[in-house]
Amino acid sequence: MSEENRSTLTFILWLFSAIVLGTLFISAAAQNELTPGHIFLATLILATAVIGTPYIWRLKDSEAEAEKAKRRRLDNLLRDLSDEELVELKNRLSDREYPIEMIADSLGDDGELMRRK
Repeated sequence: MSEENRSTLTFILWLFSAIVLGTLFISAAAQNELTPGHIFLATLILATAVIGTPYIWRLKDSEAEAEKAKRRRLDNLLRDLSDEELVELKNRLSDREYPIEMIADSLGDDGELMRRK
């Protein structure tokens, strides 16, 4: 979620809270009595806004975070490869006609790449 979206959501949250609080106190003034119910509702509305604001700002863009995590895992995997494994990977990626049988032979039952010894 972008910072602009977070700002907009925060503004809407506080605007909604202000409107509801204004309505609540106008109704209390119309009754000429501020009851404990009015105070409880006002506290509840303010608590929602106060708790909601940091929650909104902690929301993260799940797609961007997933891409970053995937990139980190790939970087870690490539960093851990030996020079020979990097050369083999480069050859595999550059070979456009890699037979499917060879790919199937190099994979285990669970789909993980098996190391040849």
